[in-house]
Order: sequence, then structure tokens, then C-alpha cells
Amino acid sequence: MSKLCYALLAVLAISLTVSSVVSGEGYSVLHEFSAQSDDGKAPWKDLIIRDDKLYGMTMEGGLYGLGTAFSIIADGTDFTLLHSFAAQTENGIIPYGSLVFVGDNLYGMTYIDILNGAGTVFSLHNTGMDFTLLHRFSHQTDNGTMPMGSLVSDGDSLYGMTSLGGVDSLGAIFSLSITGNNFDILHSFSGGIGDGQIPYGSLILEDDTLYGMTSMGGQTDGGVVFSIGTGGGFSLIHDFTGAPDGGMVPFGNILLEDGTLFGMTVGGGVHDEGTIFSLHPTGNDFTIIHSFSGKPGDGANPWGSLVMKNDALYGMTSAGGQTDVGVIFSLRRDGSEYKVLHEFVGLDGMSPFGSLILDGNRLYGMTSDGGVSGGGVIFSYQLPPPPWITDYNGDGVSDIAIFRESTGLWAIRGVTRVYFGNVDDEPIPGDYNGDGTTDIGIFRDISGLWAVRGETRVYFGGSSDIAVPGDYDGDGLCDIGIFRRSSGLWALRGLTRAYFGSPSDIPLPGYYGADPGADIGIFRGSSGVWAVRGVTRIYFGGSSDDPVPGDYNGDGVWEPSIYRASSGLWAIRGETRAYFGGSADYPIPADYSGDAIDNIGIFRPSSGLWAVKDGPRVYFGGSTDLPVTR
Repeated sequence: MSKLCYALLAVLAISLTVSSVVSGEGYSVLHEFSAQSDDGKAPWKDLIIRDDKLYGMTMEGGLYGLGTAFSIIADGTDFTLLHSFAAQTENGIIPYGSLVFVGDNLYGMTYIDILNGAGTVFSLHNTGMDFTLLHRFSHQTDNGTMPMGSLVSDGDSLYGMTSLGGVDSLGAIFSLSITGNNFDILHSFSGGIGDGQIPYGSLILEDDTLYGMTSMGGQTDGGVVFSIGTGGGFSLIHDFTGAPDGGMVPFGNILLEDGTLFGMTVGGGVHDEGTIFSLHPTGNDFTIIHSFSGKPGDGANPWGSLVMKNDALYGMTSAGGQTDVGVIFSLRRDGSEYKVLHEFVGLDGMSPFGSLILDGNRLYGMTSDGGVSGGGVIFSYQLPPPPWITDYNGDGVSDIAIFRESTGLWAIRGVTRVYFGNVDDEPIPGDYNGDGTTDIGIFRDISGLWAVRGETRVYFGGSSDIAVPGDYDGDGLCDIGIFRRSSGLWALRGLTRAYFGSPSDIPLPGYYGADPGADIGIFRGSSGVWAVRGVTRIYFGGSSDDPVPGDYNGDGVWEPSIYRASSGLWAIRGETRAYFGGSADYPIPADYSGDAIDNIGIFRPSSGLWAVKDGPRVYFGGSTDLPVTR
């Protein structure tokens, strides 16, 4: 087999293990609020992110102790107080909500002000300059009062809710232009059957439709889910009924993903400690997908909202966990695989009332209390890397690494150098013990030996077989497997035997479907067919192309992709075409930045160059080396 084929198979082999993260790992406190004049205190809602900088607000702290707007670099450096809210006529105080970007300006609301005691809408530049009062709420029936949520914008107009005010003083939905003109009440809540009252959360905007929730109102006064057009036209979607088969008192926002609404309630459910639910935007198919219990290993009373990455939902609760001060959790969109990722204990934060945001493979959030000074914290949580990453040191980033057949040298840049294997051994790194880091291993086809350094030695397969290790059952452990070209046999040790493919096919096991385990698949260069067992069959590429499947868009699923060495073309199906590399280069796609998205990259053995498109260029290895990175 050619060295290039070995390299390609090595890249695939090392990509098929799942990294497991122990509960609590990955959590970092980025900033502790101190309530000093140059700091904030008690953040209530959410962060936003732009260009690696986080923005948010606190209810207290700042020069006057009445709240702040701030920014901070996502690594926790350069905390900057953008604005201190003050008891002045052209200002507001005590912001409960979050900020929103429109252009380079930030927009937000305060809960009250000193003139009307009803709150304000404001804007300021993202540098903190040009603070402008856009609208002052009042206790008049044609206005709103005391907003506790955040704004949403379509670029020209702002939309939001107030917890009180309107015709019946039970809250209102409003719009106004980004200049502060054209304020309009779209709906005044009236409570009772057919309407909600007292909204604490925010709206979301999908096309020309706004979705939201109220904390009370509806048939049983447990709150409602509703929709309304940007020009009006209120529709009640769902009435919350409380325990045990319904939630009640939602304080957060709705999430709309792939035609389904997701949200949380503070109360209701089996244990009356809150719920996570899903429903169709028409109001059909309401389902409680999780009832919080408040016990150790679970949360209770979520005030915020959910975020989704691929098929997983992430959120926080204000209570529950070991010390009853809140947790970070995840679960599948169908409610399965619920996990507590982190339990707050106090010094690391406590009582989060807001929501998480997601940037790449990292979550960011705030707690309203806790930390050394008790003013709350800003934190990040690193999610487990994708299951195909080859990470020799557990930092969530693909490592640059080579295997030198002539000596058995494994050299992992910045990590280690060890000798393991001989001439003609095939490198088969993978996470064979489930500890979240990649193990060094070789397959010796002459004898069928699989040797994993420090772990195991077994015999499986023989001289006519190609090693295809991977986590086929999704249990977090790399499984031993072979593909026998002569018959198309896939033999997965301890799992299954199946026939799929022919002698001319390249085996390409990978993550082409929604299941957590690796799929059996082949690429047939003669026709350009990609065939994935039980998943798909498509045509992409041809006989002169090298298959380089991967997750190039961060959706958790591999895209069929090819590298055409003659021209340096990378063609990623449904995504992009780019030129990078040449005929003497090995294609080495991998997650080199730790954002759970594969980067285009090449290894040039003639010089030892590793070049990542729009990324670093380093020299490591040489002409006799095989790249073993992903």
C-alpha cells in the first residue's frame, strides 16, 4: 500500500474515538465581580459575544452601585467597564436583561429610572461611548413598565417586553426604531384564559414572527407560550398546567431549532422543581423531556433559556446539585442522555439566573452570586471535543504528530517523543481506554497484532486486512476492527461482522449520521461513490481524488469531501471549494483550533511543512514520516 494511503487511513483511524469528560472538568472562572466602583455585581441575564469579546450587564456595582455594562476578552483578560448606570434623568438604573448588537452599537433596557420609575431603552457604542436614552417607559396605558428581559432586533427595529404596564398593567409587547422613534405597543397582556401576563423573559425573532412566554396567565395561571407578528396579531400557543405533567412559571426565553420550540419552566413537572419541554410552533406535540428533581446529580428551578449544538441542548438551573446552588447540564433534544456537566459550589459561582451562550466548542455564562466577593462570576465551560479528534494531551485540540516507520518514532509536537513499532507497522492511534486522550498504537498485519502502548496487545486480522479502528458502538472506547478487501468483510472485535464494499474500495468509517457511533463506509474512486451503511449513498469525486471526509461546518456530522492533488482542490460537499496544497502534499484535515470544526491542512514531507488554511504554518517531521494527526 502507498505511503499516502497509509497516511489517509491513519488520519481516519485516529479520528474514530470518543473523548469523555469527567463531570466538572472544563469549567473556568474568567472574572469575579467585586462590586467595586470599577466593577459590577449581580449579573442577572446573559452574555453576548462578538470578535472574541464578551459583553454583558450587572444589576449592581459600578460608580454609583446601580448597575453596569461591561466587556471582557473571552479568555478572561481586559475587563472593561463600558458604562455605570446612574440615578440621573438621562440614564436608567438596575438592568436585568442582556445587550444586543445592531451594527457597532449595543442596545439594552433598565428596570427602572428616577423620573418615572418605569425603566428605559438605551444605546451605546461598543467602546462605551455615546450613551443615548432612546425611550423612557411610564405607567401610562399606552406604554410599558419595568422590563426584565432583553431586546431583539431585525436591524431596523427593536422588539421587547415589559413585565408590567399596558392597558391592564399586566405587561406589554412593544416595538420601536433603533433611533428611538415610532414606539408602538403590539400587545397588552390581559391575563386569564386566552392570554398571558407578567413576562420576565425575552422574545425571539424568526422571519416576521416573535415568540415568547409569560410567567403567569392562561387557563391555570401557570403561564403561556405565544407568538405575534412584528406588526401585531397575537396567538396563544400553549397553556402551562403545572405538576405533574406540565410545567409552570417560565422565566426564560423560547429556543426555535429545526421547526421545534424548546424552553424551561421554574416550577411544575413530576417533582415540581421545573421542566424542560418541547412543542411545535403550532402548539401541537407538547412534551416534557425532563423534570428536574433538585437532588444531587440534577438541577432545579431554571430561570434561563437553552442553547443547542448539533443534537444536544445545554442550560443552567438556579438551584439543585450537591450544594443546591445550581448546575450546568446537557441532554439530547429528545430528553435522553441527561448529564450534569458542572455543579456550582459557591466560590466558583452560585445561583445562575441567566442562560448560556455558545461559541465554537465553548460555553459562556454568569452567576448572580458566589465567587470570592459574593458578587457573581463570569465563567466558561469547554465542551468535550468531537469524537474524531486525535488529542494526545487532552487539551481539546488536534496535535501535530508524525510516525517514523524506519525507527518506530512517534513525535507529538510539544507533547512527547516515544518509540513504539517497527518497519511496516501501521499506526493506529485512538482512545482505547476512554480517558479522553489518544493512545499510541500499531497494527502489524503480518501477524494480526494490535499493540496499544501501555494498554493491550491482541491478535485480530491478518496480512490482507486494513485496520479500521473506531468507536462503532458510541461507548467512548476505540474498537478494534479490520476491513478485508478481498471479500468486503468488516470485522469489529466483540461487536459485529458485516460485508460492505469491494476490493477496489477505500474504507472510510466515520460520523456521517446522527448516531454517536462511527458508521461503516467506503469510497469507490472509479465511480466517485460514497456508500455509508444504513445512512447514505452519493456520488462525489473521482479516481484521481483522495477522500478527506470531516466536519467542516461544525454540525457534528461528516461531509463527504475530496482533495485533488493535481490542482490542490479541496471540494467539501454542500459547503465550499478551495485550493490549498499540491501534488506532493498529504491532506491532513483536523480541528487545529479546538472549535469543533475541521480545518483544511496539508503536510509537505519534502520540507516537513504543516500548513493550515487561514491558520499556522510550522515545520515538523520529514520525507520518511507519516502524519498521525486529526
